[in-house]
Amino acid sequence: ATAEPTVDIPARGAVVVGLERNLWPPQMSFDGKSLSRRYPTSSATGPLRYINSGFVMAEAASLRRLLRCMSTRYARFPDACPQHAQRASGALPAG
Repeated sequence: ATAEPTVDIPARGAVVVGLERNLWPPQMSFDGKSLSRRYPTSSATGPLRYINSGFVMAEAASLRRLLRCMSTRYARFPDACPQHAQRASGALPAG
């Protein structure tokens, strides 16, 4: 008999996102500036470093809580990346 693959089901309230090894598309820019130098490419076996925002699974209420948390922490979310929400001192907003 062969064993069936198992899938761990996330706990209720979890938000599951897809991951990527490389930023896609590679010519992506933010605020008119290329992101390619800031996000270097990885080998085929390198670490998964980037969130694939096209793959998100969650109950609606859980995803809403996550987005509210992000908008509370980052004043210009979703129009600015977290590194652009830093204070002049370089510290992230409290939260």
